[in-house]
Amino acid sequence: MIKIKRSLKFNSLINLFRVVVTVLIPLVTFPYVSRILGVEKYGEVMFATSILSIFVIFSFMGIPTYGTREIAKVRDNKLEFQRLTNELFLLSIFFGIVSFLIYIIIVLGVKDFHEKLPLFLILGTRLILSPFSFEWFYQGTENFLYITIRSIVIQIISLILLFSFVHSSEDYLIYAGITVFSICGSYIYNYYKLKKIVEINIFKVKLKNLYSHIKPIFILFAMALVISLYESIDAILLGLLKDSTEVGLYSAANKIVRVILTLIIATSAILLPRMAYYFKNGKTNEFNIVLGKSFKLILLLSLPTSIISILLSEEIIYLLSGKMYAAAIPISKILGPEIVILAISNLVGVQILISIGREIQNLYAALIGTVVSITLNLVLIPEYGAIGSSIANLTAVSVVTLYQLVAARKYILHHIFDVSNLKYFLACFTIFPICLVVKYFFTNDYSILIISGVISYVIYFITLIILKDKATQYLLKTLLEIFKKVLMKSGFKEV
Repeated sequence: MIKIKRSLKFNSLINLFRVVVTVLIPLVTFPYVSRILGVEKYGEVMFATSILSIFVIFSFMGIPTYGTREIAKVRDNKLEFQRLTNELFLLSIFFGIVSFLIYIIIVLGVKDFHEKLPLFLILGTRLILSPFSFEWFYQGTENFLYITIRSIVIQIISLILLFSFVHSSEDYLIYAGITVFSICGSYIYNYYKLKKIVEINIFKVKLKNLYSHIKPIFILFAMALVISLYESIDAILLGLLKDSTEVGLYSAANKIVRVILTLIIATSAILLPRMAYYFKNGKTNEFNIVLGKSFKLILLLSLPTSIISILLSEEIIYLLSGKMYAAAIPISKILGPEIVILAISNLVGVQILISIGREIQNLYAALIGTVVSITLNLVLIPEYGAIGSSIANLTAVSVVTLYQLVAARKYILHHIFDVSNLKYFLACFTIFPICLVVKYFFTNDYSILIISGVISYVIYFITLIILKDKATQYLLKTLLEIFKKVLMKSGFKEV
């Protein structure tokens, strides 16, 4: 029998720590990789990765999200728990093999891909290894401590490999291999550890039992595929209609937004199993409380971060990518608002719609967004290149988020129109003069970024404390509790 053994707060902190490390490592590797590989080679890897991402969605076939939710529901029933795990593993193997075969056929069949064949083959190993991910199992059982330790170890090894073997633009294939390891390195150990918890025997699976999973995973798959399309279609069309340089510029700006966003939405992954559990068991009040805290926390963090990323986009691009990526600055400014928009989209799509079993609404939203994205990209890319793609992407994610908000209005509207949310917007007005004044007195990119960022956040949070914002108080209280525990374990005692 699998029970919840750790509090939501513990899971949140553990997962946040993992995400912080996962974000900090790219902040170290990205400046190195973008400079060493250069705009063109970096663009080639990003273009091939964008193509691969579509097939990765095929290989997972919606199982990661579905598995997380369903495992959370049956973790108190040992027989159901074991049966479900084996059934989903068998489905993962089937879809992994099929997606890899289709991927190879297409890569060999498209003439334009032939000169990049080694790159496509190296990246394609992700599809072979995808059935062994089992991330859905560990998230569904809320084993975030294991996920955190394992992820950090793999990231550190990947970091060592990167600095040891990637030294010039000619090493882009080695870099591609390291990116595969950074993602798939944990899969085999996941499987090894899983065998100690659950008896793995896919040959005992009854095929008739698989039918009950087909409809929900296909809905989630279609949703993930469409979402992947509108997230990667920009880089794909840029590579096809323009060149690798445009892909490199767009990817550099987009990478920064995604890294920041990953940190902000860190709580979503750990809240899905808990909220699905609350909803299934009719605990409406608990469901609503967790949702309310999460929405305020996302606004609290995403609004100032989005504004700072726009105002300091020049310094961020120069510091992380170098002067050769100067053309990515306007792209970064355009994509900046996505930090807020996608954070809200993730909350509504994952924490609400998937938790309550209405993932079909995410599919409809993604379909609309994909149509908008493809249409605008085809119109804007020939004339404006990467800037056109950034406009198309911003428009598409805005449309998707708006649709999700309408679909989840029963659960989210009263949180959105909570008057106390105005405090976050009011506090953000302090950021503009701070960034302008710092830029006036300093010329070094690093100094401007650090001084502006630190002062902006400090004044922002002080303003919210003065305004007695509950989310800020909760965040500070949690951090103080952690600090006290660390001191106590270090031998200090409270006076």
